Amino acid sequence: MSKQKEVEALIKSIKEGLPENVELKFEVIDNYLTIKPKGWLADEFAQVQNKIKELGGEYISAGKFSHFRILLVPKEESLREYYDQQKKLRQPLTANLTVVLQLNIDKPEQLEKVLSLLKKNLVTTKTE
Repeated sequence: MSKQKEVEALIKSIKEGLPENVELKFEVIDNYLTIKPKGWLADEFAQVQNKIKELGGEYISAGKFSHFRILLVPKEESLREYYDQQKKLRQPLTANLTVVLQLNIDKPEQLEKVLSLLKKNLVTTKTE
């Protein structure tokens, strides 16, 4: 099952059993499905929270940025592939940081040049 289909199935599971007047906004951010109410939940808050907790989610209290979220975990068979992909993304960054830490930078211009080169390298690494 594709990630999109899994997200759609999860959204359907969340909506099941909730009152029709509860309007939620769903968005995938990083490895989380974030759920935000479109309006004040009032009495329905507990129902939504219980539903999210049933599905392994949590409530993040952050004032007007408060939301619910559920971690999207890769399936067991793709876990190794997911781990390797994450490791590959970190390797260039780690190597670049090691080089920067070894440099003896004593002028702001030198630092700006190094940061510019790093930024270019990270952009090309991400698009490869």
